[in-house]
Amino acid sequence: MTSKTFVPFVDQGEALRELMRAEQIRVSQWKAPRKREASKIENPTERAMLRAQQKKDFEEEVKAGRLITTRDTLIGPAVKAELDARGWTGPYDPVPPLGRGGGRRWGSTNIHGDKRHQISVRLDDDLHERLEAACFHETADLVNQLEAFYGNFGDSSHLPDARPGEEPTALAARYRDQLRSEIITTGDIMRAAIDRVIGVIPAVVNVTQDQYVALHVVLFAEKERARRWWRPRNKTMKRMTDPQERKRARDGHEAAFTAAVNAGELIVTMDGLLTAAVHAELESRGWTEKYKPLPPEAARTAGQNAPRPPDADQNEARDHQVRLRLAGPFGIHLERACYWESTKAGHTVTPADVLADAVALLAATGLSDT
Repeated sequence: MTSKTFVPFVDQGEALRELMRAEQIRVSQWKAPRKREASKIENPTERAMLRAQQKKDFEEEVKAGRLITTRDTLIGPAVKAELDARGWTGPYDPVPPLGRGGGRRWGSTNIHGDKRHQISVRLDDDLHERLEAACFHETADLVNQLEAFYGNFGDSSHLPDARPGEEPTALAARYRDQLRSEIITTGDIMRAAIDRVIGVIPAVVNVTQDQYVALHVVLFAEKERARRWWRPRNKTMKRMTDPQERKRARDGHEAAFTAAVNAGELIVTMDGLLTAAVHAELESRGWTEKYKPLPPEAARTAGQNAPRPPDADQNEARDHQVRLRLAGPFGIHLERACYWESTKAGHTVTPADVLADAVALLAATGLSDT
């Protein structure tokens, strides 16, 4: 077993904790009647034999995945499923020594959190090797392009210390952000695996080259707005001489920043940008009421019209794809809204239709601003 350490999304950490608490309750419920059964046996030898059999049964349940006792057994199978879904089945050459160096991988960003929130998951050695090799080889061309960019302009994500005469233009910086967004890191796969476990729908929308560029124009502007939010606060903290005071200020600012991101007041990811666009699309349609649950026959097919990652052998012509995490409550609201509003109107509107319209409108806004 090999440990893989990464930083989950904030909502993933909370959902995992809830899920593990639920699994612990299930384990306790499995053990309780068996403990009572064993406690009723007076003969020590017979009692020991029964407990030994119960322990063996428990280990078999865990091995079969019917009882979950650790994050490892919960997330490991989802990592394999995510790699399979992407068609990253190999075989791959081993990752070269330079590709195994310490530090963060090309394409990594700070948008997911910091090391204080990181978690570790133990993967089977073969699965860990496959994960590392797949992410290295499948993104090698993009990494080479990003490395060439950094060779010209430096490797700072915010470019505050560009060499004289070499600071990139806004267009070049957007090109860098596009490259970074397309590079899939091992952390991205681990987060996608958690999404599978906690039931977040990974929606995919096909866009044209113009729309793709426009979306990144808008996202770049939103990220710059988030950086401006930090600048005066960073200046204030730099003037603080007391380390404890500076730490308290930093913690307070980070909490305020996270709250602003969660509320949609600041946007730092494509997820946040697209989620806000879908919310705006629903509001423009007037689909804001609290909808009742889907009827059983509709619930059985819910999500089938939502855009999903394509199969590996799918060869449709497309320029780019953008991905969106439809978190539980929001995804449920979107499905219910589409079903009940379609019933009223007498024609079908799917979640895929809403997503596509939201992306098209947002991209059109970005194009008009360029």
